[in-house]
Amino acid sequence: KTIQADFLKSLQPGFFDQIFAQIEELDISVLVNATSSSRAFGIFQWKSESDIMDAISCNIIPMTIFTRRLASGMLRRPNKSAIINLSSAAGLYPVPMMGIFSATKAYVDVLSRVLDREAGSKIDVLTVNPWSLKSVVSKRSPLKLFEVSSNTLAKSILRSLGRESSTAGSLRHSIQTSLGETWKMRSIFNHHFYENEQKANLGKEENIFVV
Repeated sequence: KTIQADFLKSLQPGFFDQIFAQIEELDISVLVNATSSSRAFGIFQWKSESDIMDAISCNIIPMTIFTRRLASGMLRRPNKSAIINLSSAAGLYPVPMMGIFSATKAYVDVLSRVLDREAGSKIDVLTVNPWSLKSVVSKRSPLKLFEVSSNTLAKSILRSLGRESSTAGSLRHSIQTSLGETWKMRSIFNHHFYENEQKANLGKEENIFVV
């Protein structure tokens, strides 16, 4: 079943009620929270309050409400269920030009880890903090060696489900996360994010994507 929804409008009254009215009869065993917006990319004090609210509305609210409403039913199911929350490596470090995005992804990461402890054995909760994926924008990236395809990332996530509570999404990204713990490598990653996102958002008013 396919339901279309604009998650930038998630704060509007009745937004989620309309969605859940269409799925209340379904036995949902797997929830993947992957909504994400980059509208607030850029220097924090230069971004409009509207763009900031849009980023928060898309990156935080849907993940929180869908998990809250569906987790109760998952806990009542006789079989095990799963929740996969796509955060981002940007949520692990303070990234210039991506302050709002980084902060919202840090929220996803922390809440997901808490849910993993609270859900017990009935629900496998997995947090995914990936780095860059292969794209046209990243062709000249200095970190191209670490990039993986979306298919590779998806397969790695499925292998991690039920075995781990948090993953970078692939071996290459795990190495990148480990390297990112050092100050020197973190500065390189920050510069990479800065250049990549400047190019990705050049001439665009809106960019909704899955990280």
